[in-house]
Amino acid sequence: MQITVSFIRRGIGVLLLTTVAASVLLAAPSDARIAPTDSKPLGLSYAQWGAAWWQWVFSLPATSPVNPLLAAGAVDCSYAQSGSVWFLAGTTSAGTTTRSCVVPTGTKLFFPVFNAWSDNVAEPKPYTVEQLMQRAADLAEASELHASIDGMPVDNVFKYRAAYAPFTYTVPATDNLLGFLYGVKVPGQDWPSTVVSPAASDGYWLLLEPLPPGIHTINFGGTSKDGSFQINIIYTITVVPKGQQ
Repeated sequence: MQITVSFIRRGIGVLLLTTVAASVLLAAPSDARIAPTDSKPLGLSYAQWGAAWWQWVFSLPATSPVNPLLAAGAVDCSYAQSGSVWFLAGTTSAGTTTRSCVVPTGTKLFFPVFNAWSDNVAEPKPYTVEQLMQRAADLAEASELHASIDGMPVDNVFKYRAAYAPFTYTVPATDNLLGFLYGVKVPGQDWPSTVVSPAASDGYWLLLEPLPPGIHTINFGGTSKDGSFQINIIYTITVVPKGQQ
């Protein structure tokens, strides 16, 4: 299977996603509020946060309530979030997608600018972990990436690449993204249980430090390596004191 957080392409055993990106605030240098790629925010590397992001996305129903990947307009960014790091999702539609939501102060935002996932769902012959990693890496290739916050661009988004494997994710027994987007039977004939393992992740990720109170615009997008699709996503995020969102 294959999906983009802003565009969907059907493939074999691979899910391709593109999601959100960000930069800095006001007149500060663009990377000043983004955790370095070699850091371990809250004890996890970028690659480990990437795997956790996939686990979050797949753990949620597809339509009831609407999965963050499928939503647009005013959305609830607190849905299925916990702790001081919240995940942002993209969309399954090509072109420009806009969303708005409220986030409490002190919240870090983690998201992929452009990423890919691969596993053995619906594969007649299982791939090794190494092969899954290569498939994810191939699909994560991009010819162009862009990310900004409040008009301030992130410098060289390509340097924020991180891969991780193997990892495991769990989907709902019904109304899951795999069935909704690709018509595969999980659990069922295409995978025996709700637990999918192994899986591999690759892509470009950003972890943004907490934004100050106020309204902020996060814009991101990119173009696949073969130029077959382009995406652009705009989030308007209102940061308010905790307990007021």
